This record gives sequence, structure tokens and C-alpha cells, in this order.
Amino acid sequence: MQNKMEEPMSKVGELRLESNIARKDARLKRGKMPLPLPAEADELFKKAASKLELAVGLLADEISNCRWQIAKGINRDDDICTLLETQSHTIGSLGGTWRDAGQFLKAIHYYDEGYRIELDRKTQCKHKDSYNLLQRIIVRILFAPESISGEYPALVEGVNVLQALDEARKEIEAQVYAGRDDSWALADLALVRFLCNQPAEDAIKDLKILEEQREEQREKQKETLTKLDKRNSDPSFYECTCQVVDALLDEGLGVRTPLASGLKEFRDLLKRKGGLGD
Repeated sequence: MQNKMEEPMSKVGELRLESNIARKDARLKRGKMPLPLPAEADELFKKAASKLELAVGLLADEISNCRWQIAKGINRDDDICTLLETQSHTIGSLGGTWRDAGQFLKAIHYYDEGYRIELDRKTQCKHKDSYNLLQRIIVRILFAPESISGEYPALVEGVNVLQALDEARKEIEAQVYAGRDDSWALADLALVRFLCNQPAEDAIKDLKILEEQREEQREKQKETLTKLDKRNSDPSFYECTCQVVDALLDEGLGVRTPLASGLKEFRDLLKRKGGLGD
């Protein structure tokens, strides 16, 4: 990354950190869903969102400047991809913040925007990502829980939820089998398979093998000490998926429906298979 990007990217990192702190505090004040939010939690969520909006603005300025320089023949291809990745994740975090606050329509808007950037990154940078891809569907299920039923006739903010889930499953499977090697990819795949009505055992049966193969491959490649340290601290896909499922249950996904009980059974299976404590 060129020196000219260090200052704005450092500021973006600070804003994201400040937002994360406010968002965590807000979740503690909120407790479990449903709404209404306590006033203190509401203010903290707004504070978290405002920090991210500032970060998005800084990134948008940097992206515009970077594109202008590229148009002038300056090689900044790596920089633009770094900026787009950070922008899509930051906008996705805005979606997550409003989702935590129960503002599902706002969350849908930001997840959709983040997803559009993910598609640009896929084409322009050959990136493999599924953060906004999946979360834009999950938040629609939270907004309209009946949409996961095969008999639900309507689109949810322009999206057929069951069709989108199946398309997301195919895309994430393609990313994983094309070499995407992070635990969150496997977690996304396990969850989307489950939401596509695959039995829980089938949803995860090949993923542990994939994770073991990933570790063997990394070992053979003899990565640098820094990367090895990072690898050793990565959570397993069991841990990642449990975190995702716990969050969905806390948000009330499928409350008082078979989906909620299915999610709890899925979580219990993950804990057993992964050797995780309660």
C-alpha cells in the first residue's frame, strides 16, 4: 500500500474500532431481541453507525482519487482493490449495526450496497467474499420470517429469499472449492446449506475435511512467521458457525417456529463435532 493511503486508512481503522466498541456496548444494553430498544442502546447504535458513515466517506474519497489516477495511467490496481474490500466490509458493518438495532430496512439497504461492491471486487479484483451476499438474505428473513417458507409468494425488498439462498449456496460452494480458505467461508457455507433445508449432518459433513486440507496445504507452503501466527489463532469453522447461529438466535430468528428449534439443534451438533464447551 502506498504511503499516500496510510493516513486515511489509519483513520478508517480508528473509526471502525470506535464503532465496534459502541456497537458492543449497545448490544449489552439491548439484551436479547425483541424491540423496543432501551434509549441508551439506541443512542449507542446511532453513535456506532455515525462512525462508520465517516469511514465510508473517507473511503469513497480515496476510491475516487484512486480511480482518477488509474485513468491517468498510474498503476494503483492493488490499492483500488484494498479500498474496495475495506469499503464493502465497512458498509456491511453499517448493515450489521442497523440490524442489531432492529432497523431491518436500513440494514437491507446497506447490505445490498455492500453486496454491489462485492460483485465489483469479484470482477475487478478476483476477490472471493460472501459477507454481504449472505447477510443481505439473512436480514430479509429477520424482517419477514415467513419468507423462508416455500409457500411465501412475495419478494422481500425485491428479493426471492429461497431463490437467493440457493444462489448464495452455489456461489459460496464455488468459492470454497476454488480455494477460498478462511473459516468464515466454511461457516457461511454450513449456515446457508442449513437454511436451504439440508439436514444438519449433511450441511457440515465435508467441511471439516476441507479445513484439515487447508491446514495441511498451509503447512507445506511454509508461510512466514506472521502468517503462521495468524493461522494458529484462527477459530475453527465450528466456532465461527456457532457464533453466527448464536447471534441469529439472540436476534429472534424463527422465534416460536421450527426454524428456531432447528437452529438450536444445529448449534448443539456443531458444539459436539467441534469439541466446544457450552
